[in-house]
Order: sequence, then C-alpha cells, then structure tokens
Amino acid sequence: MMEGKGDISVVLTLYKRPEMLLRQLEAVENQTIKPKEIFLFQDHISNGIYTIELEEEIKKRFTAIRICSENVGVWGRFVYANEVATCPYVAVFDDDTIPGKRWFENCMSHMEKKEAIYATIGVGLQQNADYPNKGFFRVGWGEPCDEAVEVDFG
Repeated sequence: MMEGKGDISVVLTLYKRPEMLLRQLEAVENQTIKPKEIFLFQDHISNGIYTIELEEEIKKRFTAIRICSENVGVWGRFVYANEVATCPYVAVFDDDTIPGKRWFENCMSHMEKKEAIYATIGVGLQQNADYPNKGFFRVGWGEPCDEAVEVDFG
C-alpha cells in the first residue's frame, strides 16, 4: 500500500483513561496509511464527578468531538461512527488501544483478500461455551498470531 490518506474514518473513545488519548492520537496520525478523518467520542461517566478537559491544541486535531451528557454505554461510539464517518472503512478504538504503525495498512491488506471486521483482540467460542468462564480462545493483542483468524466477536 502506498503512504497517504486512506479511505479510513477513525473514532477514538475517551472514557476513564484520558492519559492514553495523546499517545493513541499520535499512533493513529502516524500510521503508514493516514486516516481521512479522526473523531472523538467521550461517553459520560455516570457518577458525574469525572470530567475530562482537553487543551485546544488537541481538540483542533479532531474532525469533530461529541461529549455525551449521559452514559450511552459501549454501543454509543458505534452509533456515533455511523452518524459521522464519511469513509468506506471505519476504525473504532477503545480508550486503551494503541495501534501499531502499520495497523491500517495490515487491515487494508487483509480487506483486499477478505472483507471482514478486523479487531485488535478476537474471541472464538467453542461448542457449549460458558463465556467468560470457559470454552473460548483469544487471539490478537496479548496473544499474537501471524495471520487473520476468524472469531465470534472482536
């Protein structure tokens, strides 16, 4: 793949680990395939005592920012991505995920072979699985693999 802007929209999630945001943003900006747009989704912390202030210089690096006034749960970031992303490929990152420099390049390379949802961690369920107690396997971050592996969820 050639270096340059890809057809990738990115949604970074800000929740309880604001110390990761700058590192995560830099990792996304320094990909071998540059994203076309980067959005920030900040879910509301239910107890109301935890607010995250961002410096203006950091805010300017995002295409748009949504800060929720109530907790919308894990699915809110995907709804947001569906509302704002203009690219055919969308990457949504948890607030603790730092992608390697070639993450988008690798995903795009695999997409050329097989369209799929690619994740940093995948969980495969075995017959009669009692997830998360037993009957499953994990691959990806922490349990690296050399090739794409089909899993039940990522």
